[in-house]
Amino acid sequence: MSAVPVSRDTVVSLRIEIYDAQGYTVTGMADGSVVLDANHPLAGMALRFVCSVTSVRPATEEELARGVSLP
Repeated sequence: MSAVPVSRDTVVSLRIEIYDAQGYTVTGMADGSVVLDANHPLAGMALRFVCSVTSVRPATEEELARGVSLP
């Protein structure tokens, strides 16, 4: 990656967007260079979802033949 806009406000853990609107986290700074992490902020974290099943339908013949559900 080329030049990253760094200012006095740039600090480690700052979340920034550069050029492609991809979010990056500044993980290090030294000698005018920055180290960026492009992982999603939730990457590596255990997530728990609470949900409810609102409907159930029978499998189609094609789904039964393939052994998988289809969208």
